[in-house]
Amino acid sequence: MTTRPWPDTSPGLFGSVAERWRKRRERRYLAAADRRAASAAAEATAPAVPEPEHHRKEYQTALPSSMSFVDFQASFTVVWTLDGRADYRHAIPQSTAVNAIVQRAAAITRQANPVHHKPLREQLAFELGKRLQVENTNVWARAEDVHITVEEADLDLVRRHVELNRRRELRQAERELERAELRYLRDNVFNSVGNALLWWLHHNDNQIERIGEVAPQLTQLVRLVSGQEQVHWADNLLAALEEASPGGLGEAQRLGLAGYLGQVLGEYGGPGAKDEFETRAKDWGVGRGGPREGE
Repeated sequence: MTTRPWPDTSPGLFGSVAERWRKRRERRYLAAADRRAASAAAEATAPAVPEPEHHRKEYQTALPSSMSFVDFQASFTVVWTLDGRADYRHAIPQSTAVNAIVQRAAAITRQANPVHHKPLREQLAFELGKRLQVENTNVWARAEDVHITVEEADLDLVRRHVELNRRRELRQAERELERAELRYLRDNVFNSVGNALLWWLHHNDNQIERIGEVAPQLTQLVRLVSGQEQVHWADNLLAALEEASPGGLGEAQRLGLAGYLGQVLGEYGGPGAKDEFETRAKDWGVGRGGPREGE
């Protein structure tokens, strides 16, 4: 039987110290394991870093512009490297790098006007200077010493083309303005005699005393603009005679009516009224020349 004053189930002084030391060591071990796991995860998710650049290729090529008949002349140095951590490999990495730079440059130049080649050079140098990984390859590429020019003869051609386009657009704008004015006159001025008179007064210092002088001319103009052709009074008279005879007029009836109307106009009509009527009546098949052939 033990002679200690505390129960056997209770730890002694040395037991308590050992237990605390064991727990502290366990916590340190777990913390170190967590740090190692976090470091491994960070390395696994970190982007692949290319090897130091050590491949260079000077290259010259034509690049498209916004005008199909003119190209830019470009030169640059392609700087490329291989990424040993990439999952993809390319058999000809140099061609891959050069092609990637050319495609990146063409995407920019095909939207540019050749006359703006100087600021375009700065834009190309900025964009191509970015080192980017070529899609689905282990190649990283960028460009330096970027230069771009346009042949002087091509620049002259472009300037002529721009000037022609400017003139064409100006003429088109003038035609549109003219058509708009004509539509306005047709739809809002010469659609009635009243509107035409108001328009004339507005543009002629409200000279009301001249209304009687210009009214017949404006009336005729309204008829022409609205598509109402002015019909000769003799034609109206002959048409009215035809309309008044639903069964139609025969040759003898036309001849008799024309002769009778000619006598009336000769007696009561104004100067030349009879001659005008007989001239128009020829198309009706009667008159001084008699019936038309074929009737």
